Amino acid sequence: MNRRSIGLSLLLLAFVASGSQCPTTPSNTMPTTPTGDAANGKALFAANGCAACHCADASGGCALSAPALKGVSFQIVDDHLRGTADHPGGKFMLTDQEIADLQAYFVNPGT
Repeated sequence: MNRRSIGLSLLLLAFVASGSQCPTTPSNTMPTTPTGDAANGKALFAANGCAACHCADASGGCALSAPALKGVSFQIVDDHLRGTADHPGGKFMLTDQEIADLQAYFVNPGT
């Protein structure tokens, strides 16, 4: 071993012996999906004319064989309203928060 290798080995040994640990990701990081506001989701649903196809209570089938939306996940809502999944009603310029709000409304659209 050369001097540099010995020096690095000693430095590593000292680090391990000191009880130091590699940094970890904090447990209080932001969730990847924002928490939705069902009241705002209901307002978005009404304002964007979603009830015309999905019915006022999001039960589906009011037009174009639109599916029921109760319990639909954030990702499904996002895929259909902004992503590449088919949505006969077109695509919308919505934020992640607005998608989360809609999804929160779909958890219990009867309220």
